[in-house]
Parts: sequence; C-alpha cells; structure tokens
Amino acid sequence: MNQEKKHHPVQDLEPQDLHCLGACVRDLVACLGYGGPAANAQEASLLREVIDSAMYVLTMRQASRARWRASLHEEELQGDDPLDVLPITMQDLAQVLIAQSGETKKSLQELKARAQFALKLDSQCIDAYLLTGYVQERQAHYQQALADYQHALHLSLEQLGPDASQRAARKEIHFWYSTNARPYMQARASLAYLLWQKLGKLSEAIDHFQAMLELNPGDNQGNRYAIICCLLEAGDDEALGKALRRYFLVADEYGERMDLRETCWHYTNACWRFRHAASEPGRSSKDAAAKALRTAFAQNKHVSSFLLHPEAIADYGEIDAYGHGDEREAVWYAGLALKGWQQTPGALDWLQAAARRHRT
Repeated sequence: MNQEKKHHPVQDLEPQDLHCLGACVRDLVACLGYGGPAANAQEASLLREVIDSAMYVLTMRQASRARWRASLHEEELQGDDPLDVLPITMQDLAQVLIAQSGETKKSLQELKARAQFALKLDSQCIDAYLLTGYVQERQAHYQQALADYQHALHLSLEQLGPDASQRAARKEIHFWYSTNARPYMQARASLAYLLWQKLGKLSEAIDHFQAMLELNPGDNQGNRYAIICCLLEAGDDEALGKALRRYFLVADEYGERMDLRETCWHYTNACWRFRHAASEPGRSSKDAAAKALRTAFAQNKHVSSFLLHPEAIADYGEIDAYGHGDEREAVWYAGLALKGWQQTPGALDWLQAAARRHRT
C-alpha cells in the first residue's frame, strides 16, 4: 500500500529563503560545536525550537513579500525586491529563545538550560544573563546572581554608549523606549532589588532606584514603590517624607501629569505619619496618621491581614499581576514593606487596632 509523502513547510520556502535557512543552520552547528556525539535531549529540543523560530521568521517574510508583490502592477515588478533576505543571526535566535521563556511554566533547571543555550549562540545576550541571575537568585545563590546582574548591567551600558546620560539630558534618548535603553534599566532594577531584598544593602539599592527615577521620571518600572519601601525599611524618615511628596506625581514622555497615590503610597504614608506622631506627640499628628490609615484601608482592605500574618504571603508565590484593591496587590505590598512596618515600634499594634475598628 502506498503511503502519502508528508509535506514539510521547508518545501514552501522560496529559494532565497531556503538559502537563508541553510546558512542559519550552518551557523548554529558552528556555534554549538556539533559534529561529534549527539546533544542531550534538552539541548536537542532547544535546537529544534530555534530552527522552528527561524522557519517562522522566514515564513512571515515570505508572506510579507507576497503581499507586496500582489499590491503592485506587473510593470512595477521589474525592479529589485525591496524586501531583502536578511540573514537570521545568532543574536536574533538567542533573543527569541529568551523571549519565549515565559510562554509556558518552566522549572528553574529548564530556564537555566535555556539561558545557557542562548549564551552559546550569543555570549553578549543581556537577557540571558538576566535570566541566569533570576535562576540563581531563586536558588538562593545570591553572589552568583549578583555577578550575573552586574555583567548584564555592564553589557547594557556598553551598548548604550559612554555618552548616554548626556544624550538623555538633551532629550535624544528615552531611558525606556529608546534602543538599548530598556535592557539597561531592567538589569539595573534586577540588581537593585537583589541588593535590597536578599543582600540587605539598602543604601546601594536606594542609590540605584533614585538614579533610575532620575533617568526615567515617567517610571515605567514602578521604581517609586521600591524606593519608598526601601526608605521605610532604612528608617530614614526625612528622606521618606521627601520621597512621598516627590514620587506621587509624575509626567510621562508626553508631559501628561499622573497622580500615582495608590495602595503602596497610602500605606507607606500612613506608617510614616505614625512614626512622625510618635516622635512629635500631639493631637493633630495622631489624627493625621489615623486619617492616612483610613484612606489606605479604602484603597485595599486586605493589606493589614498580610502585614499582621506574613506567613500567609508564601501561599501566593511570586506576584506577577494583580488588580487594584485585591488580595494579590495586598500580598505584593506586604512583600515590599513588611520589614519597614515590623521595624517601626508599635506600628503593627496600631494597624491591628485600626483594622478591627474599620471592620466593625
């Protein structure tokens, strides 16, 4: 009985795209050093994934070329095709491999293997170093994570160029939307959070957060939340008061002003005002603190539960998204500000008493 021959997408590629795919596979083999024993199963799977990615890119290019041709009259097709067949570089494939890391839930070992494979393709892949640092941090290998984040920051700074700050001052680049700026900001934020939350180096972390807010006043990363919680934990009430006044109102790249006072700001402000009332006793200070806390309760009623019972935070894992006023937002804030509240004498007792009154 005759079996029908399977059709493979490669057969649909035009000659120039097929040549491009062949060059890509050749470069992959050279990069990975194949030619001897077969790769392990995990590496073989990643190799298949990057080849599939290359195929996808070429298929999309071919579809774009077909649409371009269909839009022209016959006499206009005599010239050169403006859609040149650009080579698919190892840098492109490394970037795609890292970008696909979060598409499905993967173990830390799988993420580490993916990052290492990407670095074989491109030893300067910033996102691969950030992913490796993330894995090391989750495995409590903090010094290794520190080294990875610092290397990513160094590479991103090289890509930006030595005059990046001057160009930013002249409004020639934006420290989030401009080419190469986002990897720099992501690397610096990863480093700052590690210094703060895992290594206890508050002063260094605060310097990083302040610098990022200066570079990107629109604060696409939410560094304003980190800096006020850092200052709360550091016990620097004067600097915290200034930060609360400074970082609640920002202007985006279009000059539109936004009021950013929300759950994190309101609860941190309430704790700061409680400290102020404790150091300068008086009816007005106590009333201001109580009013600030009532406003915070109105923003998110769940925060007090997690600040008072922090053991419940672990049940939620990593918070990557939340809704305003929901429990996940409360967990996120408690994770940032818990130490600051705990280190403020009497603050949690005050919070507990106020929470009871609020619920009645």
